[in-house]
Amino acid sequence: LSSFQGCGNDTVSADEVTMPSLMDVNFRSVIPRIISSAPRFPWKQSDPNFLAMDALLRACKGSTVGNNFDLVAPFFISHLSTAAYKTSNKGSDGTNGNSLEATTMTKDELAEEYSLRISLMALLQTILSDESFSQTLNLSQRKQLSVVSSPTTFSTQFTTDVLLSLVLPNLVWKAGGMASALRKLAAAALFSLLSHYHSKNQAEEEEEEGARTLLDPERISHLIPILHSNLEDTESTTRELSCVCLSMVLEQCSNDTFDGIWESNTRVLDTLYPRLLDLLDDSHNPVRMAACQVLEAFLFLDHSSSSSFKLGLSSLENVTSSLLVQLDDPDREIQESVFRVLLVLLELQ
Repeated sequence: LSSFQGCGNDTVSADEVTMPSLMDVNFRSVIPRIISSAPRFPWKQSDPNFLAMDALLRACKGSTVGNNFDLVAPFFISHLSTAAYKTSNKGSDGTNGNSLEATTMTKDELAEEYSLRISLMALLQTILSDESFSQTLNLSQRKQLSVVSSPTTFSTQFTTDVLLSLVLPNLVWKAGGMASALRKLAAAALFSLLSHYHSKNQAEEEEEEGARTLLDPERISHLIPILHSNLEDTESTTRELSCVCLSMVLEQCSNDTFDGIWESNTRVLDTLYPRLLDLLDDSHNPVRMAACQVLEAFLFLDHSSSSSFKLGLSSLENVTSSLLVQLDDPDREIQESVFRVLLVLLELQ
């Protein structure tokens, strides 16, 4: 950041404690100076301006980034969104490619593109995991923040829509190790975003407001199929994160929304519970326990559903028998997770 440290101060202290606060104060002055001397988006990962933007966003608090998201959003959109990629990567005939693999890029160029996306998704996940970022998504807490913010601060709903548009396309399955790494980071970023609206420590009114802001029926209908597809990922961390995210989504899902998904996308929900039962035998215990959380939420919703597509007696018997087998597992945490799901089944009888 040496090229941009003159905004408001002549020097920047090397002390790690004072530097973030200085960057917070001068955030809206520094970003325009980085962008003004840079080439058009998208940048390369080795560009000095890219490195400066990365360092600035990592040095600042999440609340600073959230309150000035109008300046930050174009940077992420231009490098992470599918639409931006199609615009900047045209084939030799001038037509747009439909995916990373559908372009005329060489292997080295493709690896560079994935490396850039992985770096930015990791940066986005770091920002979203900052607890102070969630305060900028809560209108009642924004006024308590002492950070210099934008006079045109994005609304909570619009900020959430932008973040989801960046994360969800990168959760779609593609072949290759780098694509797998990108999916894992995208799942972690989605988990961090959903967690802000799902915190058990918030008051009940705040939870309900957050759920209405983020998880409206359209978003839920879009999230469930994508998360469902990632339950079969080869990476155990991605499977676990997908399960946890799916359980949070289902817990915020209303009965009407659930009925609508049953009727409009029957295959996704009809194949969800068998896949969750398969995950009870996963080789990684955290995945198995996360699958139990999803089963709890799914069974509650299915029981309350008025749809004609809901689980029948034979399906419920299959679920029960699979859970009873898992009770013999030597791991006590697995036993407790499975037992909680069985208790749900008993309560719903």
